[in-house]
Amino acid sequence: MVLFLFILLMLFPFQTSGQEVPSVVINEIAWMGTPVAGIDAKQHWRYEWLELKNILKDQSVSLEDWTVELARHSMSNSEDEELYFTIPLSGTVPAQGYFVVGASDKISGVDMNYANLGGKFLNTGMRVMLKNNLGEIADEVDAKSAWPAGDNETKRTMERKVGSDPTLLWQTSENPGGTPGAENSNGLKLDEYYGDSSSINAIGENRKDPFGSSRSRRSRDIFSGTTLLALFLALGSGAGILGLRRLLARPEQSQRARPA
Repeated sequence: MVLFLFILLMLFPFQTSGQEVPSVVINEIAWMGTPVAGIDAKQHWRYEWLELKNILKDQSVSLEDWTVELARHSMSNSEDEELYFTIPLSGTVPAQGYFVVGASDKISGVDMNYANLGGKFLNTGMRVMLKNNLGEIADEVDAKSAWPAGDNETKRTMERKVGSDPTLLWQTSENPGGTPGAENSNGLKLDEYYGDSSSINAIGENRKDPFGSSRSRRSRDIFSGTTLLALFLALGSGAGILGLRRLLARPEQSQRARPA
């Protein structure tokens, strides 16, 4: 039987069609834009980019005929999705290297300048798909409901956690502008962001209550109690003074009422 199987393998070897899917992943996304020297901060949202990473140790990967596709919730039916934008890729990702696709060559570390990318990442979230030359999904991030990481205000990027399963864990970069073309950061820590871990809760409360309405309410309660007490004291004092005046006025009225 073994000899028969060996003869079959020799006569009819297994055939493989197309290219094997290389281990290239979406590694970092600046969906909020990035700070660029000489550009007004109000325009940083235009400078969006994403970074690919080749996790193979000894093999580069050609991106010819690869694409990045951005999908969003359908405008007609929020339960469906629709293709929003496509980026045709070209170039090569070196072994264990990075490849940055950006909306401008002014972005640090850009390998492929694709100007039409500017403003295409929706702040509300998107599904980002990396497809190989066969049209198969090599990697994807389904964030149509919301981006799992990144900060629009500080322009900290969304990056994969170093050393984790590349398909699972995302974190907010500790660096404003992220790390395009380089290893991801250790991730933003709350005590670094807020300044002191002991004050995280207090600051969190302030962020949820930016106008201090809870403190104002307590102040109003205290103020109301104090005001009522003062009002009662004032009324009591007024009544006492009025009574005293009436008491002092009675003898004088009695004297005036006596006959001569």
